[in-house]
Amino acid sequence: MISNKLYFLGKAGLGKNYVIDIIKKAEPDYETIKIAEPIYRVIELIKRDCIVDSSMAIEKLGFSKKTARNIIIDILENIDYNSLYLDKPRQPLQVAGDVIRSYNKDILIEYAYKQTIDKKKVIVEDVRLKAEADYFNDRGFIGIKVCASDKVREKRLKARDKDFNSEEMKHKTETEIDLIDNVVHVFNDYNTSEKEIIWQLQAIEKAFKKELNSGMMIAQSV
Repeated sequence: MISNKLYFLGKAGLGKNYVIDIIKKAEPDYETIKIAEPIYRVIELIKRDCIVDSSMAIEKLGFSKKTARNIIIDILENIDYNSLYLDKPRQPLQVAGDVIRSYNKDILIEYAYKQTIDKKKVIVEDVRLKAEADYFNDRGFIGIKVCASDKVREKRLKARDKDFNSEEMKHKTETEIDLIDNVVHVFNDYNTSEKEIIWQLQAIEKAFKKELNSGMMIAQSV
């Protein structure tokens, strides 16, 4: 594989988990970390009316008890309760992420990064903001951007999410992905097979090795 430290990015509906699962099938030693995992946990607790537990989950990120309580209050005041109980409560998840980052813009990525430190092979699953990509680039991670046509993406979302809302696709965690560069691209259109994904990854790995060898030859000749 290109690197032992990878992060994945891509808009909703591009099949990031499909590509990640192919990598993990080929190399089972990879472990996965989700930046958004604490956000999912908080929203799940709120859905179950476990408000105290949701505040404690925020504390585990590194916030004080008072700040965690204020964060939960802000989330409760801004979520769409009609969306909360959907299979994919995207609006509440987006709100929770925005609120948490408004109190500390880096706390989610720092929390995720700490979980990667002792792992030999790791994939950070869900980079969505430029600041997140820059953070992991600076720490030696290689970004893989999963791509597909807009038509394919919309078709997948409508098939997967019964209550697909195109307005949620205008959130910065979707639109800011277009601003992220310095990553490699894997194309996953509607009928892209596992073999085709592997072929793309192997081609990228060969290109990386060729570039690395060229750099070493130049350094030796200077």
